[in-house]
Amino acid sequence: MLFLMGIICTFSNCEDTPIKIDPCAEKNAVTASFTIYENVSDSLFVADTVLQYNTIVFSADENYDSYEWTVGDDARIFTTKKFHLSFQQPVGKIDVTLKVTKAPDAKCFPEDDGVDVLTKSFVVIDWRNSLTIGEYEGVNISKPSEKFEIKITREFDVNNHPIYNLENINKGCLDTRTPSRGGKIYRFSDLVWYGEGCKGVEGWITLSTPDSIRIDYSYGDSSKPFTPQGYPRIEETFKGKRK
Repeated sequence: MLFLMGIICTFSNCEDTPIKIDPCAEKNAVTASFTIYENVSDSLFVADTVLQYNTIVFSADENYDSYEWTVGDDARIFTTKKFHLSFQQPVGKIDVTLKVTKAPDAKCFPEDDGVDVLTKSFVVIDWRNSLTIGEYEGVNISKPSEKFEIKITREFDVNNHPIYNLENINKGCLDTRTPSRGGKIYRFSDLVWYGEGCKGVEGWITLSTPDSIRIDYSYGDSSKPFTPQGYPRIEETFKGKRK
């Protein structure tokens, strides 16, 4: 038995081997990081294209000792972790720069001066526009073999205000209207309760790439008993490509 144990220890190295832990493995040099959001309805969405008049939120991703923000040709310097602006004109591309300071970890990063700067860009477009306009082909993820087409169109009322229509969500449903919009996203709802799968359709459209769209929506399940809160909701997601 002792001979067998000796063989096992020889091949498996029974002696404890110390594991060296790098004390700097989980640490980082001071690095500026922030995110640009567009406020659409009651939600914030990461954005690189926004509508004029919408509220745009600039937020540092970490806590720093100091913040210095500059936005486009605005002479002001913003010094809080988070702030918001809106733009009254479709001015196009705007650069936003964040300069941060923070006490560096001198042991792990002896050359870090505790200062970093990051610049990002976003685009402000006319509030009557939306990059989502177009025709798309795709599927509901619950039925991945059943392709169908949807269409997002725009018309103008007598005051030259845009009216956006979403056709064929859910499949076979009539147009739904858009109460809130962003550059690449909008919220939609349909208060008309008609047809199976078309009762109270509402949700969000997101343009994830210039040619890829995602629609997260829900509708009333008329196969279930109606309650004071309406029909129970069925959640669905459409994913499609621009035609």
